[in-house]
Amino acid sequence: VSLYSLVLSNCNCDIYIYILDGGLGESLKDDLKWFSEQNENIKKIDFIVIAQEMFSKFNSVRSLTNSDAHDEQSYMMYARLLMPSLIDVERVIYLDSDILVVGSLKDLYNLEITTGSIAARTCPYVKFLEHDWKLPYSCSKKVDYFNSGVMLVDLEKWRAEKIAEQCFELLNDYPNSFHMWDQSVLNVVINGDYTHLPPGYNQWPDVWCVGDESTSIVHFVGRPKPWALDEVVKESELL
Repeated sequence: VSLYSLVLSNCNCDIYIYILDGGLGESLKDDLKWFSEQNENIKKIDFIVIAQEMFSKFNSVRSLTNSDAHDEQSYMMYARLLMPSLIDVERVIYLDSDILVVGSLKDLYNLEITTGSIAARTCPYVKFLEHDWKLPYSCSKKVDYFNSGVMLVDLEKWRAEKIAEQCFELLNDYPNSFHMWDQSVLNVVINGDYTHLPPGYNQWPDVWCVGDESTSIVHFVGRPKPWALDEVVKESELL
């Protein structure tokens, strides 16, 4: 759903897709490859296989991809920390899988990152780091807190600032203490040093209206998820 919406909303842009793959079935991969072949603006689709076991020491999240597997645990949210070592480009737009792209992302990709190594939206519900960070660690807690589900990332700066290394050091020191997983540890390490995105690049569905031209990305945090389209239509009446 997310990939289809990305392509549908960006027909005039060349798109290079890197999928962090924590165990996608071959049938699904074949479908995605076929889809990419049918769309000339998809110039590349690359499946980057991630062994989730490397994160098994850390807090996990219950799987949201299989309604019959409520106890299945996923560690794939930590995979985004590895992007600089897995993707050899200058910058990327990172997107969670529970998003719908409803507008062009060209301006987002070309956005100048004036502060830090990422551009992200300040979270409307967890506004400050002190509301999430509970560990006895010396950091400035009264700083803006961002949602990591949509990020424009300058990978060269991320590498130079050793963001991933700092994150994994903290995760290893405090493996079960990060309430919001990678998002928590990223906020601790980045510590408010990021460029703020307009809400329209990471909009919550409860405030989004179909046809709102100021919104390019709708992020379905919580439930329903965009791949459960009948549930989305029934419960939120957005589509």
